[in-house]
Amino acid sequence: MSQATRPPLNTFVTNLSAPPISTVQGWGKAYGGGRGPLIDVSQAVPGYPPHDDLLALLGKAASSKAYASYGPNEGEMALRAAYAAECSATYGAVITPENIHITAGCNQAFVCAAMLVAGAGNGILMTNPGYFNHETTLAMMGIRVDRVTCAAEDGFLPTLEAIVAAITPTTKALALVSPNNPTGAI
Repeated sequence: MSQATRPPLNTFVTNLSAPPISTVQGWGKAYGGGRGPLIDVSQAVPGYPPHDDLLALLGKAASSKAYASYGPNEGEMALRAAYAAECSATYGAVITPENIHITAGCNQAFVCAAMLVAGAGNGILMTNPGYFNHETTLAMMGIRVDRVTCAAEDGFLPTLEAIVAAITPTTKALALVSPNNPTGAI
């Protein structure tokens, strides 16, 4: 397909800023060591492979025919039941396995929840500071990010007054992450 006939790309995606993780990785690569060695305190997806024992276990699990098919969309019932029991005990509420859906990490869960409650043109409140990846996800879906400022003197927790003040007529949800990324506030 020629450049002239190619359909336009989604501007919700093409207008995104560079993610901070790759920006910081670029800084690390550019660092010449003049002030001592660079100390990597990254988490989640570090720039080095997992331990050999973990790689061996992953290889064994990946080669098992038992794991070579789709499972239930909501997740395995035994896992959902165990997690429902854990959540019920932790929060003192009745949570059943039917209330639980297993996702491939919290980012997939956030995408599913955001798509369920909001669409292009709507807004979702997020704490500031907050997790950059959620902002990127919402931007790609055309969902506006509205901010609830969280001050250090309040332990980076949003106040009810700040939440109420940030609500607009198109606000569909408030996203609270605990522990907060990047502050760690709970």
